[in-house]
Amino acid sequence: MQNSAAFKDADVGGGIYISLSAAAERGLPKEQLHYGSESFLSFLECLVNARLDAHCKASFSNPIKIKEGKMKNLLLVVSLVLLLCFAFGCQNKAEKADLEKFRAQAKLEEQNKAIAAREWEAWSKGDFEAFKEVVAPGYAWYEPSGSTKPRSLEEAIETGRMVHRNLPDVTFSIEEMFAAGNRVIVRYIMRGTQPVELQALPATGKKIEVSGIMIHRIENGRVVEDREEFDMFGLNRQLGMELKPKEVKK
Repeated sequence: MQNSAAFKDADVGGGIYISLSAAAERGLPKEQLHYGSESFLSFLECLVNARLDAHCKASFSNPIKIKEGKMKNLLLVVSLVLLLCFAFGCQNKAEKADLEKFRAQAKLEEQNKAIAAREWEAWSKGDFEAFKEVVAPGYAWYEPSGSTKPRSLEEAIETGRMVHRNLPDVTFSIEEMFAAGNRVIVRYIMRGTQPVELQALPATGKKIEVSGIMIHRIENGRVVEDREEFDMFGLNRQLGMELKPKEVKK
């Protein structure tokens, strides 16, 4: 009965230390005091699980039920831990796969940017043998980008040679470069001097500077297609040409 009285204080919640002290004052054996601490753990477990009912209260006076309850809770905790480990393990595998995919794509885009830079270097130097090593045999050059009839590899090389003949000091500098998937976007500036007749205009010796944008499509390590927008109006204006409206016949 003393043991029952000691635990009666615990029913109000949070007074277990008072109850244990009271039990000690009443001369209860140490075994019963230790037994009371186990009951306190059982009491807390009941609070956490919102099951403080008659069955829970009854377990305070039954050591066998207390130990069975602790074992069940232990098994439940272990099961939850294993489930969480499995869930986090799957999540980590998915995240790792996404990370590897991202790294592979980033590596490919860096390689594509290097290929595009090699094409520009060859074009700027007039090294068309190196140019042929960078582009695919079926290379197509659309200029303007919406053209329905692209230049072939041979036609592109002939155009490049003409540019170097007319502008011997011509250079092409990459101002900005972006990669997205199998495409590389380049904003460039062409610089040079007009020492010879160009487009029916007499040699002026003027410095020209014209910008443009090129979109390279790269497959299997080679450029298969270029689509370009070039500031032809700016070039003509710098060469001294004027844009006039067409005269309307009266």
